[in-house]
Amino acid sequence: MNQIPTYHIEEINQEIKDIEFFFTEKKLDVLKSILRTPYRSNYFGLAICISGHANLYANLENYEIQKNSIITMSPLVIKQWKNISDDFETMTIFFTKDFLIKYFSNAYHLEQFDFFELNTKHVNHFSESEVSSIMLILESIKINSSLPHPYKNEIIASYINILLFEYQKMFSGVSFKKNFQQTRAQQLTNEFKILVNKHFREKRKVQYYANHLFVTPKHLTETIKQETGKTAGDWIDELLLLESKVLLANPDLQITQIADFLNFPDASTFGKFFKNLSGTSPIAYRQSL
Repeated sequence: MNQIPTYHIEEINQEIKDIEFFFTEKKLDVLKSILRTPYRSNYFGLAICISGHANLYANLENYEIQKNSIITMSPLVIKQWKNISDDFETMTIFFTKDFLIKYFSNAYHLEQFDFFELNTKHVNHFSESEVSSIMLILESIKINSSLPHPYKNEIIASYINILLFEYQKMFSGVSFKKNFQQTRAQQLTNEFKILVNKHFREKRKVQYYANHLFVTPKHLTETIKQETGKTAGDWIDELLLLESKVLLANPDLQITQIADFLNFPDASTFGKFFKNLSGTSPIAYRQSL
């Protein structure tokens, strides 16, 4: 069973088929169409906002994007775009894992970049001077992507590699400062988010997560509520709902298959869970897409 439907890079750039990288500085039409509902992708990406604003929901976290925000995307993350302003524009490079592997001969090349991990901060804000190095590399990618020459792919791959290492340097500085300043409650919340993202399909009891984090269910629930505004149980339920919506977006999957994949005893139980949280049935939700 194809568990999670994904959008491919050629669906983002609808002008060219069978591509492995795609640079754009235009507003993508798909932001207000297919990317307005939860989705996964088969590509990676790094973007910098040059004007306007938008909201990106990534694994239940809401990020406000504004000028000089840097956004990173990976196939691991469920994404959804909302509240996109008319003047929203980014400089973005999309690329597949196979594209970089082809030129760097390392199947785990992208695993070294922390900002592509599932449980990380997918949007960070910087000053004009801080993003200048990123802008220069993206400008070089822009120039070379439009030039027809025999070594274009090799040059683009090299620039992408430099871009990722340059941003890793910036990201590490942000992450170190953030982690150094974290309270115990913030640390517990982050540890819970990592754990629940791994196990929410099979483990839905707060007790399970409390045991693994060596705290009581009451303490865990109160801490998560204090830090995020939602209880531990809310996080579990909302992740299940989000995953359900992504699966329902794939018309090839039957409701019974989705219920089974998410470890519900039957389609009826899944339907009740979905309607209780979303206010509509799985079938009605699918028909609304």
